[in-house]
Amino acid sequence: MKSGQRLDVKVINVLKENGVSVTEVMEDLIREHFVGLPNRYAYQVRDALREVLMHVSLLEESRHNKGSVTHCLRPIVANFPDSEDKLVEVITSECPPLDIPDRKAQNKNRMVSATPLTDSTLEIELLREEGSKHLNDVKVSEQDCFELTVAMKGNSEILSKVMQELGKSGLSVVETHGFNTVDGYFLYWFVLDGWGMENLDALDGLLRSRFSMFSFRLYDHVKKAAANEASSKPSLLH
Repeated sequence: MKSGQRLDVKVINVLKENGVSVTEVMEDLIREHFVGLPNRYAYQVRDALREVLMHVSLLEESRHNKGSVTHCLRPIVANFPDSEDKLVEVITSECPPLDIPDRKAQNKNRMVSATPLTDSTLEIELLREEGSKHLNDVKVSEQDCFELTVAMKGNSEILSKVMQELGKSGLSVVETHGFNTVDGYFLYWFVLDGWGMENLDALDGLLRSRFSMFSFRLYDHVKKAAANEASSKPSLLH
């Protein structure tokens, strides 16, 4: 790919190179997708161009369903501390930290962000500069986890309900990224830990069920608001 090439063109070329039949309609959707999001979004997805089509699809599905929550859950590998409990122990204890066993990550998908492709010590180095003596042995490494991507109408109340459902499900939010589109939609993705990889289908079904419940309530609220607005307008017959 040529240096300086627009990212929407790169996405289209990547799809074509992988044998995907890209129609003119699809090309237009991809171009409009990047126009409707801030430049920071392009920076975040620059190493995950194949996931852009998933983002386009989720946003289009939400638009066609009155702003309801649409989602995609997939197993990924990401970099973060090996164990939250042991991290707290290392920070708070004056004793030498316990050895944390290595866990070999199995997933091939990488998260949609600027996460380094190798083990990261960036966070640890920054903390060392602040003079913390307890974090020298904290290990940040690749670990299997989930990435949940959601699209919805730009409603902060619904976004907070998504977060609440993640907490109720026993999931830990390790990292999150979010953007607003110019037409008033949210596109967020979360890196999640707390469920085993073998439970992917069960977790996906649980989240789909819970998201659909308050999406239905949101749709009902929109219909009632539209009906109230229509009834408040003066009739032209009088």
